[in-house]
Amino acid sequence: MELWHAQLLFYFDWELPGATESPLLSILLPSILCALLLILLIKKLTLHKTSNPSNFPLGPWNLPIIRNLHQLLGKHPHRSFQNLAKTYNTLFHLKLGEINLIVITSSEFVHDIFKTHDLKFDSRPNLIAGKIILYSYAGFGFAPYVKTWSKLRKICALELFSLK
Repeated sequence: MELWHAQLLFYFDWELPGATESPLLSILLPSILCALLLILLIKKLTLHKTSNPSNFPLGPWNLPIIRNLHQLLGKHPHRSFQNLAKTYNTLFHLKLGEINLIVITSSEFVHDIFKTHDLKFDSRPNLIAGKIILYSYAGFGFAPYVKTWSKLRKICALELFSLK
């Protein structure tokens, strides 16, 4: 039954006799498209302002492509971080290009984070070189921190680095 409907629509002629278009189609179709675009634009603008899907802390305004890189220009970028810390307190969010960066300026806060969430920060980055050269991070230098890594470390400490 569906094939029959598709064939009927394929062979149907949408033009009026005399090769004229329907005035209803020429007016209605662009107005429907404009209304849909307007609704989508309003929805996108209201959702962007009301919700923060990434749950990042507040940070300074940014430009479209370079984001917050313009705020770190100069001879002393550490002073830029200091000025931002005065404005946004001890925790703020920067976007450097497409990389999200959370800046923590309090040593006590850093100590608490590394103490409570130490397993999230103990692994190494997944580099392409480690995946290709060392057979999917199987080597000692690029291996992620798991139980096998700690066992491999013990073996290296006992066998390779000990005096015999």
